[in-house]
Amino acid sequence: MLFYANWCPSCHKQMDLLGLSVKHLRMGDCYTLTYPEFVKAYPTWALIKEGRILEVREGIQNYEQLRGMSS
Repeated sequence: MLFYANWCPSCHKQMDLLGLSVKHLRMGDCYTLTYPEFVKAYPTWALIKEGRILEVREGIQNYEQLRGMSS
């Protein structure tokens, strides 16, 4: 899941990097929702399975880095 803030320049860069793929992501705008306490920077990526947080990464990630989260 991608946690972002609409006002954040790094989040916009992340979305530009992913292009049309962002429409397939679970995303949460931290400006409009209560976000988890592990979100300390934007963007923050979280691998969540069955309600458990398995991995958290901060900052802009490329496709290879994101694929590495699922392994």
